[in-house]
Amino acid sequence: MNPAVQISKLAKKHDALFIMNAVTSHGGDEAKVDDWGVDIAVAGSQKCLAVPPEIAAVSVSEKAFESIDSVKKRPYYNDLKAYKKRGDRPGYETP
Repeated sequence: MNPAVQISKLAKKHDALFIMNAVTSHGGDEAKVDDWGVDIAVAGSQKCLAVPPEIAAVSVSEKAFESIDSVKKRPYYNDLKAYKKRGDRPGYETP
């Protein structure tokens, strides 16, 4: 376990986004992304949860989305802005 709270404070001090890799710990320990001030957290199923691979969970703060909005060239894969646009539609469920 890394000192997430202290890393968050350091990121905030420098006005940086705090991106947390929780692939190996999610499900086995606490991951209080909102309480800790995590801007982007990524977790996977195959490590700590020991379930089939290729299932991912991503948490993105409003601050991170504001930063994403400022990027002019959109990525082809893992376009979080596109995912949010689809997810904000009424009745939409993530497959």
